Amino acid sequence: MSSATGSITGSVTRCRCCGNFTRCITTQVLTPLTNFRVHPVYTFIFTNILAFSAAVANGFGNYMFGETAYQYALSDTNIILVLFIHAYVHLQHSHMWIAFRGVLGRMFVSPAHHQVHHSSNAKHFNKNFSSCLALWDWMFGTLYVPEKEREPFTFGFPDQRNAHTLKGELVDPFGNAAGHLKSLWQKRPADIPGVPVAERKQA
Repeated sequence: MSSATGSITGSVTRCRCCGNFTRCITTQVLTPLTNFRVHPVYTFIFTNILAFSAAVANGFGNYMFGETAYQYALSDTNIILVLFIHAYVHLQHSHMWIAFRGVLGRMFVSPAHHQVHHSSNAKHFNKNFSSCLALWDWMFGTLYVPEKEREPFTFGFPDQRNAHTLKGELVDPFGNAAGHLKSLWQKRPADIPGVPVAERKQA
């Protein structure tokens, strides 16, 4: 579910306005804590999409199959899922190059898949938004299957001086987003190709 939500959220944040709030990509060192280095606006968008997606999926599942009891659960949480998250998902925000290739690389997200997502190489931009299933990236056209050997690239953008400051992380995205909205608001019909001359004069 989180993979689908990540891909959908990735599609949303590819727009110039919303994309200002995905600043975790500027980090130059990947650690498990990188997963929490996100703007509150992005968190709001992601959690709402996740809540809606989970509600629809769980509601449909309960309607079709009825409520089921987990065989391995602790405080109503699947133990296998918890172990999977702590043992595998954390490796995505690390520098360990573990790459899935072939069919496996088109189905599941390896740590190398997600490291590509943080790459400063232009060919890796807007790629691999999913967290577990690469199928979602394939469906949205954002899948990049990494090479078996480590690819030469760096993380983050050192030239962005404010990227690692409180102002750059939390305040500047609002100004940048407002600038994009202002440019769209001020766009006149004369600037849009294909508008008849008579309509341009009326404007």
